[in-house]
Amino acid sequence: MDTDIFAVDQEADEIFTHRKGIINFAKDPGKTVKKFSKYATKIPLTQAIKEKFNLDIPEKWQIWNGGLFLFDKHSIPFLNTWHQFTLDTFQDPIWKTRDQGALIAAVWKHGLQNNDTIPREYNWLHKLQSGLKNLPNGFRTKKGQKIKFLHFPVSYGDTKSETWNNLQKILNQA
Repeated sequence: MDTDIFAVDQEADEIFTHRKGIINFAKDPGKTVKKFSKYATKIPLTQAIKEKFNLDIPEKWQIWNGGLFLFDKHSIPFLNTWHQFTLDTFQDPIWKTRDQGALIAAVWKHGLQNNDTIPREYNWLHKLQSGLKNLPNGFRTKKGQKIKFLHFPVSYGDTKSETWNNLQKILNQA
């Protein structure tokens, strides 16, 4: 779990009921390989992955968010691939210093692209997902679903954010 993710519900431990297969990530909402491309490389991401790892990835595949994931000893080969692919991209000037392009490549290298994912309430991306309601004792979607983990990938520490300030109040009460 990244350091910008907070458990915000007493039922957060239920995340472990979603552990299946080799490894489990949450989807990155609204982000396909094509949409993420500009953040990962200086050329189309599908082309960069093909050139570097000899993998064909569809542009429309919805990427996974690497901030929070479930794993066990059976995940080691996948994690080693992700790690090595990330190091390989750091040495290549067309790649930006991020690990998500390498994550995409590792997922497809291991044939996990259709693997079960963690429901989004376990990795709610603040400012990247809409529909979050701030409540005095937690967070819910506009449809009333409890948020279990709140992730601040672009707004960590933003004291102008109502959500960040609400989180701080909740944490101080705990």
